[in-house]
Amino acid sequence: MANIFLTICVCLFLGLSECQAGENNITESDSTPEPGCDTTTNSLWKQLGALEERLNVTVRTLEEKLDANEKKLAALNSTVTQGNKMIALWFPTFFVAFSAARPVMNGNVAAGQADLPLVYAHVVSNIGNAYNPITGYFIAPVNGVYYFSFTSYFWASEGATGGSLYQNGHKVVSWYGFSKVHDVSQSNSAVLLLRAGDAVNVRVWAGYQIGDNANRYCSFNGFLLFSM
Repeated sequence: MANIFLTICVCLFLGLSECQAGENNITESDSTPEPGCDTTTNSLWKQLGALEERLNVTVRTLEEKLDANEKKLAALNSTVTQGNKMIALWFPTFFVAFSAARPVMNGNVAAGQADLPLVYAHVVSNIGNAYNPITGYFIAPVNGVYYFSFTSYFWASEGATGGSLYQNGHKVVSWYGFSKVHDVSQSNSAVLLLRAGDAVNVRVWAGYQIGDNANRYCSFNGFLLFSM
């Protein structure tokens, strides 16, 4: 497009130069200019005007496409921002997970007249150090949704086994079993919405029992699903 414009400009210049030269060669007795000069000049001006219009149309078209692309880019940036927020929500920059088992014991242990908080002293993993193997409590480090599970074991005998998962002292889910002939294995789980500082632990009900041995059948596990 630029080459065409330049060519026309050169032609216009040459045409005007020829006309000027023709006018200079006209004698005083002949004051009539060459008939082709005005025609050539007008033609070149018309071509130049048409070219200018085409250039203006092209510029407007490019501006419209640029504006449309800028809007698409803004929408894409917004989508990326939302995606980053979702990634940050589902994949927090910190991680919390633990798994612990009861210490080695043989036979059943009975709770007294009060619930017996279980201490899972054998720590398998404790990412984030939110679980305390001395007290048996998990303390939520951040607001979020957490998953917990526990398992229990009871050697066949007189009595029964039963207990619950507690959140801030409130019973959430439980287990129960009884058999004089067969050993009883139980488990349960829950998804909890916790605030930072909330406490979760497992307790055997007053008057009930729990058993284990070196195989470590009794465990307490949990991890952060996502923060809020």
